[in-house]
Amino acid sequence: MNASSTIKNYYVSSKSLRIAHKISLALGMAFLTGLLAQIRIYLPLTPVPVTGQVLGVLLSGAVCGSGFGALSQLIYVVFGLGGISWFALAPASLAGLFTSPTGGYLLGFIMAPLVIKRKRDFVSNLRCMLLGIAVIYLFGTTGLMFVLHTTPWNAIKLGILPFLAFDLMKAFVAAGILSYPRRPSKP
Repeated sequence: MNASSTIKNYYVSSKSLRIAHKISLALGMAFLTGLLAQIRIYLPLTPVPVTGQVLGVLLSGAVCGSGFGALSQLIYVVFGLGGISWFALAPASLAGLFTSPTGGYLLGFIMAPLVIKRKRDFVSNLRCMLLGIAVIYLFGTTGLMFVLHTTPWNAIKLGILPFLAFDLMKAFVAAGILSYPRRPSKP
């Protein structure tokens, strides 16, 4: 075996290990999101409950990277549609995803990690988390407009305003977790 084939074999095996690691992280983040979805607070004036799953969504983009973070949330949604009862208001099918008040939020969960990157400092991480929340709100309120046949302002009143304080807290928690000093790796 010559040096170039050794290097090529090392590169191929390390790349496949990295991909397997990222897929494992994506599965882990999907299940973390599912666990956090079990935290539910039902509010009187909106059909969408406050849940802990947004924290899982925010962390998934930073922990897994944008593509694998989105994959983690796609896994979360697919497993939920497949019968795992971790959605707050369960759409029974793929078609139900587009007729449920929470369907737009679930689509936003898949899209949000695409804009979230892990940064070195708290303020930069917080900005990324807020951008992720904005993506979730964009998809969620758009979904509410169509499902409830309502105006954009009414969708904002039902789908953003009751959740804003809770989601800001989740953004602060996620940014704090991600900004916590990491131990230097061993040589």
